[in-house]
Amino acid sequence: MFGALGFLKTCATLSAMALFTSGMDTIRIIKANQSCGSFSSFPFASTCLNCLIWTLYGILLKSYVPLVVTNLYGSVFSAFCLWSYSQYANLEQRSAVKKQVAVIVAVFVAAVAFCAAVHQENEVQSAAVFYVGLLGCTLCIIMFGSPLSTIAEVIRTKNSESMPFFLCCLSASTSFLWACFGMSIEDAFVYVPNIVGAVLSSVQLVLLFMYPSDAKATLPHHAH
Repeated sequence: MFGALGFLKTCATLSAMALFTSGMDTIRIIKANQSCGSFSSFPFASTCLNCLIWTLYGILLKSYVPLVVTNLYGSVFSAFCLWSYSQYANLEQRSAVKKQVAVIVAVFVAAVAFCAAVHQENEVQSAAVFYVGLLGCTLCIIMFGSPLSTIAEVIRTKNSESMPFFLCCLSASTSFLWACFGMSIEDAFVYVPNIVGAVLSSVQLVLLFMYPSDAKATLPHHAH
């Protein structure tokens, strides 16, 4: 039976995929300008690593929907965005991308190697789930914390044009749905970072109403 949990999984999956896909708006701007300008590659790189770790966590838990499906999509899409970014990057930005890719590969390979090394023993296998989950939780909180600089800037300037309303709503709804999913399966690694994300997104929405902007917003360098 599909049920409430099945509906929640579907909504969480679709919402997260939509949020990942929003990164293409930044890539369109970069392509149109034939330059990366002030956009950073870090959000794409952090999203890629975050999604890879959560894909591994989903495999360990055998939670293919929504954990594996959603995060596999996110890792592939963010990797594509990172590659697209590099095509228009200057030498300094391209060097940063190379370093970020090296970190992504190193961390993910180390995580997979650790899981493979303990795969045979059930007790240690549960430790693998714990440490991979802890790593994913930490990365997720770091990623959700990226808008803090934007929030500080909005408060300082009393201008919210750097925070697109639709993207803030999408981020808030995605975090809320995943927090609900995490609580439904009693997995703190899933619901804790998403509660943080939901709170930060809600703060952004409040600021949008406190400091409305008539100017057309340019997309921030933020993804998931």
